[in-house]
Amino acid sequence: MWALWIAVVAAALISFYALLPNSNVNAVPPDMPAALAGDMASYREQLDNYVYNHHTAAGAVPQSAFAHTGNWNYTSTRWQNYVNNGIVVVYPAAGGPPLPAGFLGALLQQAGYSVEAGSVLDKQIVNPQNTGGNVMLPTGMPPLTDGTPVWIAQVF
Repeated sequence: MWALWIAVVAAALISFYALLPNSNVNAVPPDMPAALAGDMASYREQLDNYVYNHHTAAGAVPQSAFAHTGNWNYTSTRWQNYVNNGIVVVYPAAGGPPLPAGFLGALLQQAGYSVEAGSVLDKQIVNPQNTGGNVMLPTGMPPLTDGTPVWIAQVF
């Protein structure tokens, strides 16, 4: 009987402390720029795999073509893409929520400071870490405003 009473009191105390308000105030906020850069990387990887297996893919590939519905894979609607001759470009969707401060730095870090990632300037991908020249965006691509973060890949 004493054991039951001790178990009930212990459960009550645990519940009380677990439900205290503001118990997570001191928690570190998530690193949203890094999380979004990882999300963009996941989107790009899924698109790369699709384009590799479908060499005729061109233009804007609809997300439904390469997203695996019903699978654990998550594909964000935050990104858009453009494909031209095996070159894949991923950039933020028009009209989407603004990217947080520090996103470009997180994107560059996610890309390993590669010349394939950066921001648009005069139809080129500019990477402040790159001193070897800029990468041109593919022809026929929808116009992007200067400063738009992009990530490009040559799939085949």
